[in-house]
Amino acid sequence: MDRQVHSNGFTMIESLIVLLIVCVLSIGISQNKNQSNLTIFMEKLMSYCVLMQEKAFIEKRETRVEIYEDHALFDGEYYEFDESIACETLRFHYNAKGNISKANTLECHDQQGTKKLIFQLGSGRVRID
Repeated sequence: MDRQVHSNGFTMIESLIVLLIVCVLSIGISQNKNQSNLTIFMEKLMSYCVLMQEKAFIEKRETRVEIYEDHALFDGEYYEFDESIACETLRFHYNAKGNISKANTLECHDQQGTKKLIFQLGSGRVRID
């Protein structure tokens, strides 16, 4: 008894591999949609502040951070905020050792809510609350 070979379909392994790829891609896309614009903005702002701290330490010089309602200056470089986001005014600097000049809390908000950036004295590390 000879088996009849069908060549017009996919094997079970091929179908499972395609299904796995689709699932992995859909998980990555759905996780990005859960973050609000404000959360993404605060993460960028935090990254810029850490960059200024590292720049101060590496270049052994003071770097300034100035945050206004609709824009920020990072060591003189202008960064404009999205129109829907507004922040409190805040100014500080990192010294040549990378230490922050003062402990701060920055509050930013949009239509969906409010988030805070908390700067710790000493280490100068920053976190989102």
